[in-house]
Amino acid sequence: MAELEMTVPLPVEHDRAADRMGRWCARLGALWYRRWTGEFYRAACADCARARERARPFWPWRARLSAALTYEDDRVCSLWMEGGERQGREEGRAVRTAATWTRQDGLPLTLGELFPWERHWRGQVLAQVREGLRGMREEGIMLWKDAERLAETRFSAGCFFLTPAGLRIYFPTGALGPNESGIIEFLLPLEQKNQTLDGQKNPEKV
Repeated sequence: MAELEMTVPLPVEHDRAADRMGRWCARLGALWYRRWTGEFYRAACADCARARERARPFWPWRARLSAALTYEDDRVCSLWMEGGERQGREEGRAVRTAATWTRQDGLPLTLGELFPWERHWRGQVLAQVREGLRGMREEGIMLWKDAERLAETRFSAGCFFLTPAGLRIYFPTGALGPNESGIIEFLLPLEQKNQTLDGQKNPEKV
């Protein structure tokens, strides 16, 4: 009926920060698991029953939870987790949740804290998003006609993660373009005076 694949990262160290990050990952994984073994699975069974009644082929529903550790140093740790669903032969859709923590105490790091020298950081971020959208249109990426305006209203300060190349802002599937365009990302290099990214390591898939 349905195929389920889950990968939930667990911290290697066992200090306060690692424990908080581990609980966040476990809690998010549990939410997806309840959905996929409950509502999602029941809907897949119903679809299978309809296919049998109508003597038509049935393609299994698939669900996958993946994660990536995108940045880590002795000060911060950043990762995302992504739940993807595919109902039979229909186009799949993914939902991403990201978080960045301080390594000292395991507290979430906000987007504004990455711009401690800039009061109007939100406007600067959105200006770079608009510039990125113009480049995407030139590349032929499918976007809504009013994507620039939608970026203003659908921007979420929680949709970001760190990488060795800088800060990545993302918008959920369907926010700035059709579902086939997927999750839309923008890379924003951070200025050298931001000390958060010192001592970077290579990102690791988990």
